[in-house]
Amino acid sequence: MRLLLALSIIFMLGSVQMNDSKEKNYKGKFEKKQTYKKNGQPIEGGADYFFYTKGNSYFVKLSDTQNGVLASSLDAVLGEKVKVRGFISEGLWDTDDPNVQSRIGEYFVVTELLDF
Repeated sequence: MRLLLALSIIFMLGSVQMNDSKEKNYKGKFEKKQTYKKNGQPIEGGADYFFYTKGNSYFVKLSDTQNGVLASSLDAVLGEKVKVRGFISEGLWDTDDPNVQSRIGEYFVVTELLDF
């Protein structure tokens, strides 16, 4: 009887973990902003993407994107209302190495551009 109970609990926990995804569908707009050095000088060719949804603005971390969502894909829909699949996370924006200086905070990871 204990074995059956233990197996049931393990199965339920495994099912919860497999279905636990932080990805959601969002509607909003992408914008591209010039990046600057610490001294205020613009970085030539440098730009950051931000996703605006429900009154909030999120840095778009392209290094974490999946399924081929690249800067060129975002450029094609800049300023337009879009529907995307993705998730909001918190951490380093510019690198995944905690030993390197980086901006930090909430960011958005795009996993898929959806039809609106």
